[in-house]
Amino acid sequence: MLAIARILVGTSGLLLLATAYLHSTGTSMIRTALSGLELSEFLMRALPTIWMVFSWHLVVLAVPLLVTAFLSNRWLLPVTMFCGAVTLGDFFWVFSVARWFPGTFLLICVVILLAISVLAQLRGNRALAT
Repeated sequence: MLAIARILVGTSGLLLLATAYLHSTGTSMIRTALSGLELSEFLMRALPTIWMVFSWHLVVLAVPLLVTAFLSNRWLLPVTMFCGAVTLGDFFWVFSVARWFPGTFLLICVVILLAISVLAQLRGNRALAT
């Protein structure tokens, strides 16, 4: 069961990297959309940066998932649970703003994969204890 959990965690990390890339490709569209508005210079420069913060946030979530999928048995369960909870929060936030689009589908896929991984890890730990 631990091997399945590791595969799911690694796949989740790769999906988060893909989601970060997908999100970062929208930065140029943000700049184009803002160019027609009458906003202060500060907001015109700040909003694309704020847009990129979410992409970096997803990368920061993906890195510990990928590292623990390949290197650590001890930290696999806590990292999986934490990143799953944060990704679930990200999903609800993005869904509340944009509803269904490829990014929300990718986020919910990551949440589901991480939930299955947690269940597999817990089942594997219970089997080892008996």
